Amino acid sequence: MSLVQKLPIGLGLACMMMLSSCLKEDVQTPEPQVGGVNESSGLRAAYSMTVPEFAPTSGPTGIALLPAKWERVNNSIEDLMLFPAGTSSLTHLYGKQSTPWVTPLPPHPSGAVTGSIITLTAKTDYFGASYANIDRGSYVSTKLKNLKVGKKYAITFYGASTIPNGPGEKSVYAHQLHAKIDFGTYTYGKEVDLTANNFNWVKTIWTFEAKSTEATIIFKATPSQDKKYSYAHLFVGNNAIKQLD
Repeated sequence: MSLVQKLPIGLGLACMMMLSSCLKEDVQTPEPQVGGVNESSGLRAAYSMTVPEFAPTSGPTGIALLPAKWERVNNSIEDLMLFPAGTSSLTHLYGKQSTPWVTPLPPHPSGAVTGSIITLTAKTDYFGASYANIDRGSYVSTKLKNLKVGKKYAITFYGASTIPNGPGEKSVYAHQLHAKIDFGTYTYGKEVDLTANNFNWVKTIWTFEAKSTEATIIFKATPSQDKKYSYAHLFVGNNAIKQLD
C-alpha cells in the first residue's frame, strides 16, 4: 500500500494541495517587456542615435540642377533668368562641353573623387555716390539637421571662382562667398575672401553653437568689380559637419 493510501484522507488532501502550491511558485511564467527593446541594452542607444547632417554637393551636372537636399532661395522669374545656379564640373560650366573654364579647378582638397560643385552667379549694380551697391545673384540653401541645442559644431566647405571661356559678356572673378546660418531667432554670418585665390579652392572651417535642432545655411557670392558678372563655386564633401563637445 502506498504512503498516500496509509495516510488519513484529510491529511492526504492537504499534502497534495501543498505540493501543487510549491510547483506553482517554482515555475513562473515570464512577463512580456513593454516597448519591445530592453531599456538596459545597447540596442536602445543604437535606436536613439542621430548624426548631424550637412548635405554634400555631389550630383549630376546641369543648369538649374542642384544636388539632393539643396534648393534655390530666390526664385523670381527675373532672378532665375538673370542669375542662374546649377551644378558644374571642375572643367566645364554646368558640365557643358561647349563652355569650359579658362582655367580648370584643381581636384578637391578633401580628396573626394566627385567633380560636381554648385555654381552661383552674381553681379553688383552701382547707382552713384548717393546709392549703395546692390548685390544681386543666385542664392542656394540646405538644412543643417540633427543638432543638439547648446552643443558646438564645426562645418567644412570650400569656395572658388573661375571664368568661363564662351560667348557673351566677359565675367570677372568673384570677390567673396557669403554664408549665413539661420536658426530663426539667431543667425551667424561668414565671408570667405576669394580674390587672392582665383581658380583655387579656399577651405573654410566654421564653428558655431546650435540654437535649435535644425538650421538653414544659405550661400551667395559677390563679384570683384561693379557692374560685372561673376561665377563662384561651392563644394561640400561627405561628413562635413562634426560635433565638437
